[in-house]
Amino acid sequence: MKHSVSLGFALGLAVLTSAVYAKTIVVPTQAPTIREAFRQVDYGDTIFVKSGVYNENVKLNQGVVLAGENPNTTIIDGGRRGPTVLGEAQGEIFGFTIRNGIDGILCENTTPKIHDNIIMDNHGAGIGAYISQPHIKNNVIFGNRWSGILLYGVNAQNVWIENNVIVRNGYSGVSALGPGRVNLRNNIMVGNHEYGLFVDQEMDVRSNNNNIWHNYYPFNQYAKVNKTNLSLDPLFNSPSPFSLNLYCQKESPMLGRGEGKVDIGLYNGASVPDQSPSSSSYSSPSVTTPAPASVAPAVETPSPSATTSGGGGDSPADPGKVKSKSKSKKSTK
Repeated sequence: MKHSVSLGFALGLAVLTSAVYAKTIVVPTQAPTIREAFRQVDYGDTIFVKSGVYNENVKLNQGVVLAGENPNTTIIDGGRRGPTVLGEAQGEIFGFTIRNGIDGILCENTTPKIHDNIIMDNHGAGIGAYISQPHIKNNVIFGNRWSGILLYGVNAQNVWIENNVIVRNGYSGVSALGPGRVNLRNNIMVGNHEYGLFVDQEMDVRSNNNNIWHNYYPFNQYAKVNKTNLSLDPLFNSPSPFSLNLYCQKESPMLGRGEGKVDIGLYNGASVPDQSPSSSSYSSPSVTTPAPASVAPAVETPSPSATTSGGGGDSPADPGKVKSKSKSKKSTK
């Protein structure tokens, strides 16, 4: 009993000490690169990165926050050398454009927070999560050559994919594979070249209050898409790759129609309450990030008119009516 009390006291003291002595390293003022800054930080510290293009591949550290000054102008370019960012347990990243990697962000057996980023023009998935428990929120995931978000073996009640805008990716907006469970809510999936949502037979995806519109197919037969999900034009401020602003217009049918009465898609307000029975509500970052605007991605993307399925009424088509794709599928341009 004495040993357990002593251990608990020691752990509590360690956490308190970390909070008291937490520091912020500014790139490039105090460290020339993001990778060098990670050599100077410990659990509880923050790396703040000023606007600029950083040609490097970055691995997050446990319990360290990596914060960009502005997601439109603070760019990590992976140079196709591997994943642009590697996730880490309790690591957090926000405020960046993450581009030109094999994957944009790769999570392997880890638990990062990924929010308020633009993840675009990566050779594979925008975000790949393998046997991991990520929290993926409020990101623009645009023009990646494979799926916007690729989940494999993600299996936890408190895994949340929410309030993301997932547009014009080469395969699906979200692909969920292997045995597992994930919660998908308040996302917009538009103009992806195959499915808005693709779900493996073994995966339990709880899909609520998403907008799945104008993808080649809305979803496959194993996706459980209930009547809270929509299929409507989200009315983005600007979906053009040369003036990208994927917040919704004031007339958008996405406003106030998400779970918790928040907006579907990007959302500036307070967190959705009661995100899981066992976890506390998501806390907003201490550094604010403005709405994505004036981004010129280095990726060729077709017009949304090149996709055909999923448009129209208030709910996506019955998954049982989605036919398998023929090899001889013709272009719909």
